[in-house]
Amino acid sequence: MRNRGIVVSLLCSLLVAPLAAAHADEVNVGQRAIFDTRVSGMPTTAEAWRTLRAVSAETEWSTGEVQVTASLQAPTPTGETVGVSWALGRWSDTGACVAEKTLTVAAAHDDDGAVVSTTGVFVDLAHDYTCLDVTLTTKGAVTDQMRDGLVPKVVISGAEAHLTSDSLGGTFTTRVVAGTPTKTLLLVHSHVLPSTRTIVTGSGPVAVDPVTVTGLAADEIRPVVTRLTAPRTGRFAVTFRARDERGSADYDGTAKVKAVPAPGRPDAGRYSDGMGARFRVDGAGRVRDLVATGMACDDPARPLRVRLRDGVRLPRSGVIAAAKRVGNGWTAVQLTTLDADRITGIVVRSTPNCLNIVSFIVHRTR
Repeated sequence: MRNRGIVVSLLCSLLVAPLAAAHADEVNVGQRAIFDTRVSGMPTTAEAWRTLRAVSAETEWSTGEVQVTASLQAPTPTGETVGVSWALGRWSDTGACVAEKTLTVAAAHDDDGAVVSTTGVFVDLAHDYTCLDVTLTTKGAVTDQMRDGLVPKVVISGAEAHLTSDSLGGTFTTRVVAGTPTKTLLLVHSHVLPSTRTIVTGSGPVAVDPVTVTGLAADEIRPVVTRLTAPRTGRFAVTFRARDERGSADYDGTAKVKAVPAPGRPDAGRYSDGMGARFRVDGAGRVRDLVATGMACDDPARPLRVRLRDGVRLPRSGVIAAAKRVGNGWTAVQLTTLDADRITGIVVRSTPNCLNIVSFIVHRTR
């Protein structure tokens, strides 16, 4: 089976007392616009592919990133090219939009649709642009133009906790041992603002051991270990609640887990998926020399090797999770025995500005 990984461009003590109730903070993190407001006299043609349907832009102050899109009335015909220019600027006294930052794209025929988009990064991105001007050029002439204002991009601060497997888009199912507290990986996310203390709890038929996470930076995503206890075999829903000092409930979520009979430890030997995930298991269930290959945060085309040198020990149940601070971030692993010769797993590497997750199924090779 192929390694499956994602990159997202970014331990614990027992619960003693709940955080006091508080209100979430709404935080301005950028600007956005989406509109179909045309400049007077536009468009200059009735040909659908040479006219705009709508345009949008979104800025992110923390990264200097600007994401823009332009929807055409129809796809660009084969052999034709369109040019789109997005200009962030400020209104003049005459109602013109005086450009300060510009992104331009030349796009040829695309079978996937009639949307042109791009992303740019500006180290000196301002926080107070007042207008967006978008120009469409076809056959060497401007054939359509839209212009309007921007509004604040507001995000609700607060904490979030969810199963690590949920970040893999349904390609991985979290399994727990029925009737036995099972160590499981969670990802705890501090949205927008830093958090001094975040408490994670859960509810539903599956019991969740409370976890306290300290010192989360703004927008940090950290892997932590909790224990889930399912009453019997079957599929169950569990709701996770993460509360920082602001007490927001906006990011509460429900996940599904599968409770199975204890699979037991796998046989000793070397395990590999043939795609970069490999380790060995000794006679006592200790996992040694674990390596998983995913995508590097700064360059998805470059492989990133996540190593867990210290190893973990699979208990008699055959399921384990562990997280450890390594360098400027955290490395975590979750392993579940499927049978005597197969193990499924997730490896997480998180740093202040990046999250790398790799899932795999390995087979005993010898």
